[in-house]
Amino acid sequence: MIELDSDVYAHEAPKAFQWARRSARAYYPLLVDKVREVFEASPPLISETFVVCDLLANFHSVYGSYIEGLERLDLDDLFGQYVSLWVQQAGQRMRDWSKKAVSLDKWKPIYARTAEGNEPGDGKAVLHSSSVVDVFAAIDQARLFLINLPIDPGPHIFTFAQVAGSVAESYVAQLKALSIDDILQNAGEVTADERDLRELFRSSGARAPAGAGASASAGLPIDKAALTNIDITASPTICVRLNNMSTARELFASVIDSLQEHAPEDVSGEFSLDDAVQESFVRLRSDTNELIEVIVGRTNIPMHTAMLLALRNPPIKSAAIVEDDLDIRLEPLLSYLNAELETLSGNLYFAVCQRVLRAIWPSLIGNVETLLLPDTLHVHGDGELVARTAALSETLIDSRMVPFFNADGEGLPLQVLNKNLELLRAALPLFQLPTPALIDLYRTLEENPKAPLLRPIHVLAVLSSRSKVDEKARVFVVAQDALASHTELRELYGMEASKGRVISRNRCYYTNNGNMSVDLTLTEGHLCWAPALATKKYKRKRAIAVPLMSIINMQKTKSGVLGTDNALKITVTNLDVHAFAAFAKRDQVLAEIQQAARAAGNIKLTGASGASTPVRGAPSEAPTSPLSKSVDDLDRERTVRLTFHLGTDTRILQGVPCTLWGSGVAWMTTAGVFFLGQTQSKNISIPFDDVLSIEKKSTALFLHNARSYQSVLGA
Repeated sequence: MIELDSDVYAHEAPKAFQWARRSARAYYPLLVDKVREVFEASPPLISETFVVCDLLANFHSVYGSYIEGLERLDLDDLFGQYVSLWVQQAGQRMRDWSKKAVSLDKWKPIYARTAEGNEPGDGKAVLHSSSVVDVFAAIDQARLFLINLPIDPGPHIFTFAQVAGSVAESYVAQLKALSIDDILQNAGEVTADERDLRELFRSSGARAPAGAGASASAGLPIDKAALTNIDITASPTICVRLNNMSTARELFASVIDSLQEHAPEDVSGEFSLDDAVQESFVRLRSDTNELIEVIVGRTNIPMHTAMLLALRNPPIKSAAIVEDDLDIRLEPLLSYLNAELETLSGNLYFAVCQRVLRAIWPSLIGNVETLLLPDTLHVHGDGELVARTAALSETLIDSRMVPFFNADGEGLPLQVLNKNLELLRAALPLFQLPTPALIDLYRTLEENPKAPLLRPIHVLAVLSSRSKVDEKARVFVVAQDALASHTELRELYGMEASKGRVISRNRCYYTNNGNMSVDLTLTEGHLCWAPALATKKYKRKRAIAVPLMSIINMQKTKSGVLGTDNALKITVTNLDVHAFAAFAKRDQVLAEIQQAARAAGNIKLTGASGASTPVRGAPSEAPTSPLSKSVDDLDRERTVRLTFHLGTDTRILQGVPCTLWGSGVAWMTTAGVFFLGQTQSKNISIPFDDVLSIEKKSTALFLHNARSYQSVLGA
């Protein structure tokens, strides 16, 4: 250390400080002019921009007391625009970095559980992989840079939080897309466990009904293709990505918490930092839920087949339930669930695993509800089979499935399990009641609409299923359906029942102002439509009734980017044109309207013109050029071809939104009908060569918009 002479220090130092003070005051105005001159030219953002900001801040810090009274540079105003620009550029760099982190990730847990399932050592397992750590390390570095700038970060906190949210969204979206692709592509790779499961399903499906001379047709036919396509959806890679997606949401919440202390105070209380990033949180959770839905949807196919085996194959010949028979019936289902849940529970964080289980359980219960729709059972002519199947379902659920998913308290809580069973447990006894008792119950529920679970529609669904073999049930259902139609005509369109007998009702889209799903009702005097899925108040507001006498022209048209030949335009006397699309049977609807209009005395109707519906076997139109299709359409067609292994010689004609054990799209091709769930939840192939018959059906809500294909493998 340099030794200073105390006399020199005592007399010379004050002179030096005075010189520095005078110099600062003399040169600072020049510095201000020069800095303003430079920044008035709006130079680009470079790395030295914030170096200058730091130097000026340091100058103010050191010489602040010397330049009192002088006009100072406002660093917040001077560099604020560059901070905003930096935030946007940093966001793009972080998004690029997230893509690189995903491409380099090996999808291995950072600190996995041991082979015995225990936590490693004395610490806690880290079941996510490196990419989520890399992405949020970059976000945190950017956060620290922002809050450590020598200016007020408050005005930029909201923007930075939203940019960080977009980076997190981009990362999670990549994981979702990769996982869905893996699930689709790996569907054809058969593992040893999958071979064992397929053999178990095949042997269970081959069991003959008990009793001498019993016919295999006494039970519901089992789809042989479903028995040979049992896939295990869960994999360690998928689990790691799910952990990453959940961890990303948690880390993003931590970033927002750390920004809260720097966020500007909102005196109005109307907008906060949480509000600014709420959409990001919603999207992060939505993408995670969507991937879970894909996983559950894929598991739903084997679960449905397994429940079919448990409840209907072989058919139940006695009301007595034998414990050994329960175990045999449930062996395929429990073996499949064990294979899936072993992977899920061993590789997922507990909270994430709970979310997956909470989605699988309602799906399983939904399968039971679907299989208990007794219309299929009565096709085989055994009315008592309904009650026996309902009793077996209740026993299987209470004695086997609930304990399985509860796992002595380590799985789903009993409260959650029982919550999803409330409606099913209330509805199961309905299948055992005689028809007169059901009719009385229906009337009681109508008089007391506030009943907690059962509603009249549930009872009517059971009665409707009996209408093929029970005349009293059929008469009651027909009467209630007619009454509902007359009530609708009176409430929505102001028509009296005597003036508006319903001829037909069809679900379609009204396309005059966007695409609105409507129920198109044809009566003896009017063509009426109103929103299909809306409150009564909204239906009344948007309801339209056109007198058949006012229709002067009907034209068949095409709809959508694929040019689907399922649309219709109707012109009335004031030259208003009403456009409809997405008819299941457009030509049949057209013929019904023409016939009703002629019966009503309409002689102005010129008939239909335009496109016609192609008939199977007739020459089809030239295929639409791929260049005229959007990227989304091409991606959807590519997914259909990849999922169902369709060759280039098979043309995809159109996709029709519908429901088959869940919502999805039925893709009509030149080779057959292929059902693909909107979340890849179910894949069903129906080649035209295997089709024996096609029958119109009604759904459980008595909407006449369903269709059943009977093939060589079943319905």
